[in-house]
Amino acid sequence: MWRDAIDFLKLHYVLNDRPEPFWVANRMTQSIPQSLQDNLRLWQNRAPIAGDFPQTAQLFGPASYQYILYGMGHRHRPDASTQVKPSADTVAQSLAEVKAQAARLTRLLAPNRDVICQARA
Repeated sequence: MWRDAIDFLKLHYVLNDRPEPFWVANRMTQSIPQSLQDNLRLWQNRAPIAGDFPQTAQLFGPASYQYILYGMGHRHRPDASTQVKPSADTVAQSLAEVKAQAARLTRLLAPNRDVICQARA
């Protein structure tokens, strides 16, 4: 979890072009975590995806990184040869997880009509 937070915060420094010594020092390669360096290389050709963040308890997910990257002017150059295509097993596993989550939420949540009636009361 902490690596994710450090990478996310460091991304702000890496993408900034402020000339003050503090900012310049934080853009130096040796100060950038290897995990962020690796992801920045990936993100030259595509947007951040969930698979870029192997930890299960993500503090900042792909969308958070995309907001910072694109908000600070980063643009990737799509390259068809570097596109990650999930295997059929990965797609099937993801679909099964979505279905299981939907079943759990269906059991836990009240029907929409009940929620609406309670909100009116």
